[in-house]
Amino acid sequence: MSGPLLDVRHLSTHYVSARGTRVTRAVDDVSLVLDQGQTLGIVGESGSGKTTLALTLLRLLPPAARIVSGEILFEGADLLKKSDGEIRRIRGKRIAMILQDPMMSLNPLFTVGDQVAEPIRVHEGASRGSAWSRATELLKAVRIAAPESRVREYPHQLSGGMRQRIVGAIAISCEPRILIADEPTTSLDLTIQAQYLNLLRELQRAHHVLAVGGQGQVPCRSTDSPGGVAGQRLVLEQLAAEFDLRRRRRRRRCFGRLRYAFAAAICAAVGAFAPFALSCHS
Repeated sequence: MSGPLLDVRHLSTHYVSARGTRVTRAVDDVSLVLDQGQTLGIVGESGSGKTTLALTLLRLLPPAARIVSGEILFEGADLLKKSDGEIRRIRGKRIAMILQDPMMSLNPLFTVGDQVAEPIRVHEGASRGSAWSRATELLKAVRIAAPESRVREYPHQLSGGMRQRIVGAIAISCEPRILIADEPTTSLDLTIQAQYLNLLRELQRAHHVLAVGGQGQVPCRSTDSPGGVAGQRLVLEQLAAEFDLRRRRRRRRCFGRLRYAFAAAICAAVGAFAPFALSCHS
């Protein structure tokens, strides 16, 4: 297919109070493009609308939210014009999401194997046995030790890092075209964060990733193009031509031209970028 994989145009999502007297513009006129083979990162302060943007792409918004304008073109088709049945067939199969809190994503009443196998059975019509075999392979793919026994365990029996890997396994179970990672390392300690970031880099080889992170390390270490959200708007231009983390010289050119104070603060929190970010706002 020609053209971008995902093209979001002037998207706005608002939260409306029960009486309709108060409106919060969570996402305000956001446009972005995710090309074939690209990984796009979005950073922003708490409350800037990052998660709402990710949920809007999948049409998984709470009842108070309203998509008031814009287009979400996935493989050339507008997701906002699809029926509920059509969008259900896309969620988990062609676009999947890793949520922030694995305990909010996993059902404590079902085993890990049942939950990893469920998307395979729903979207691909696989039998329970074949889906469980695939679930075991997926646990191996996300580097969980002894996957044959872990598939029979429940979420509360696993550590936080393992639960986050389980959520990742569920997200990639049907080999989606786009994988949305919404602050996947927030609940992990530093050593486990590093391991999970390495896992995300491996997943990038097979999936197009939209990485959403309030902390700078997920988008800065795992993406081809950076974007920033401030005041509910996407404010940093995509600098794919200049953003290459393998070359420090290009890294200086990209992060030495930051225009927003919050973007500079994010980069200053990551030691390698601090001299360039601070010099922009000194």
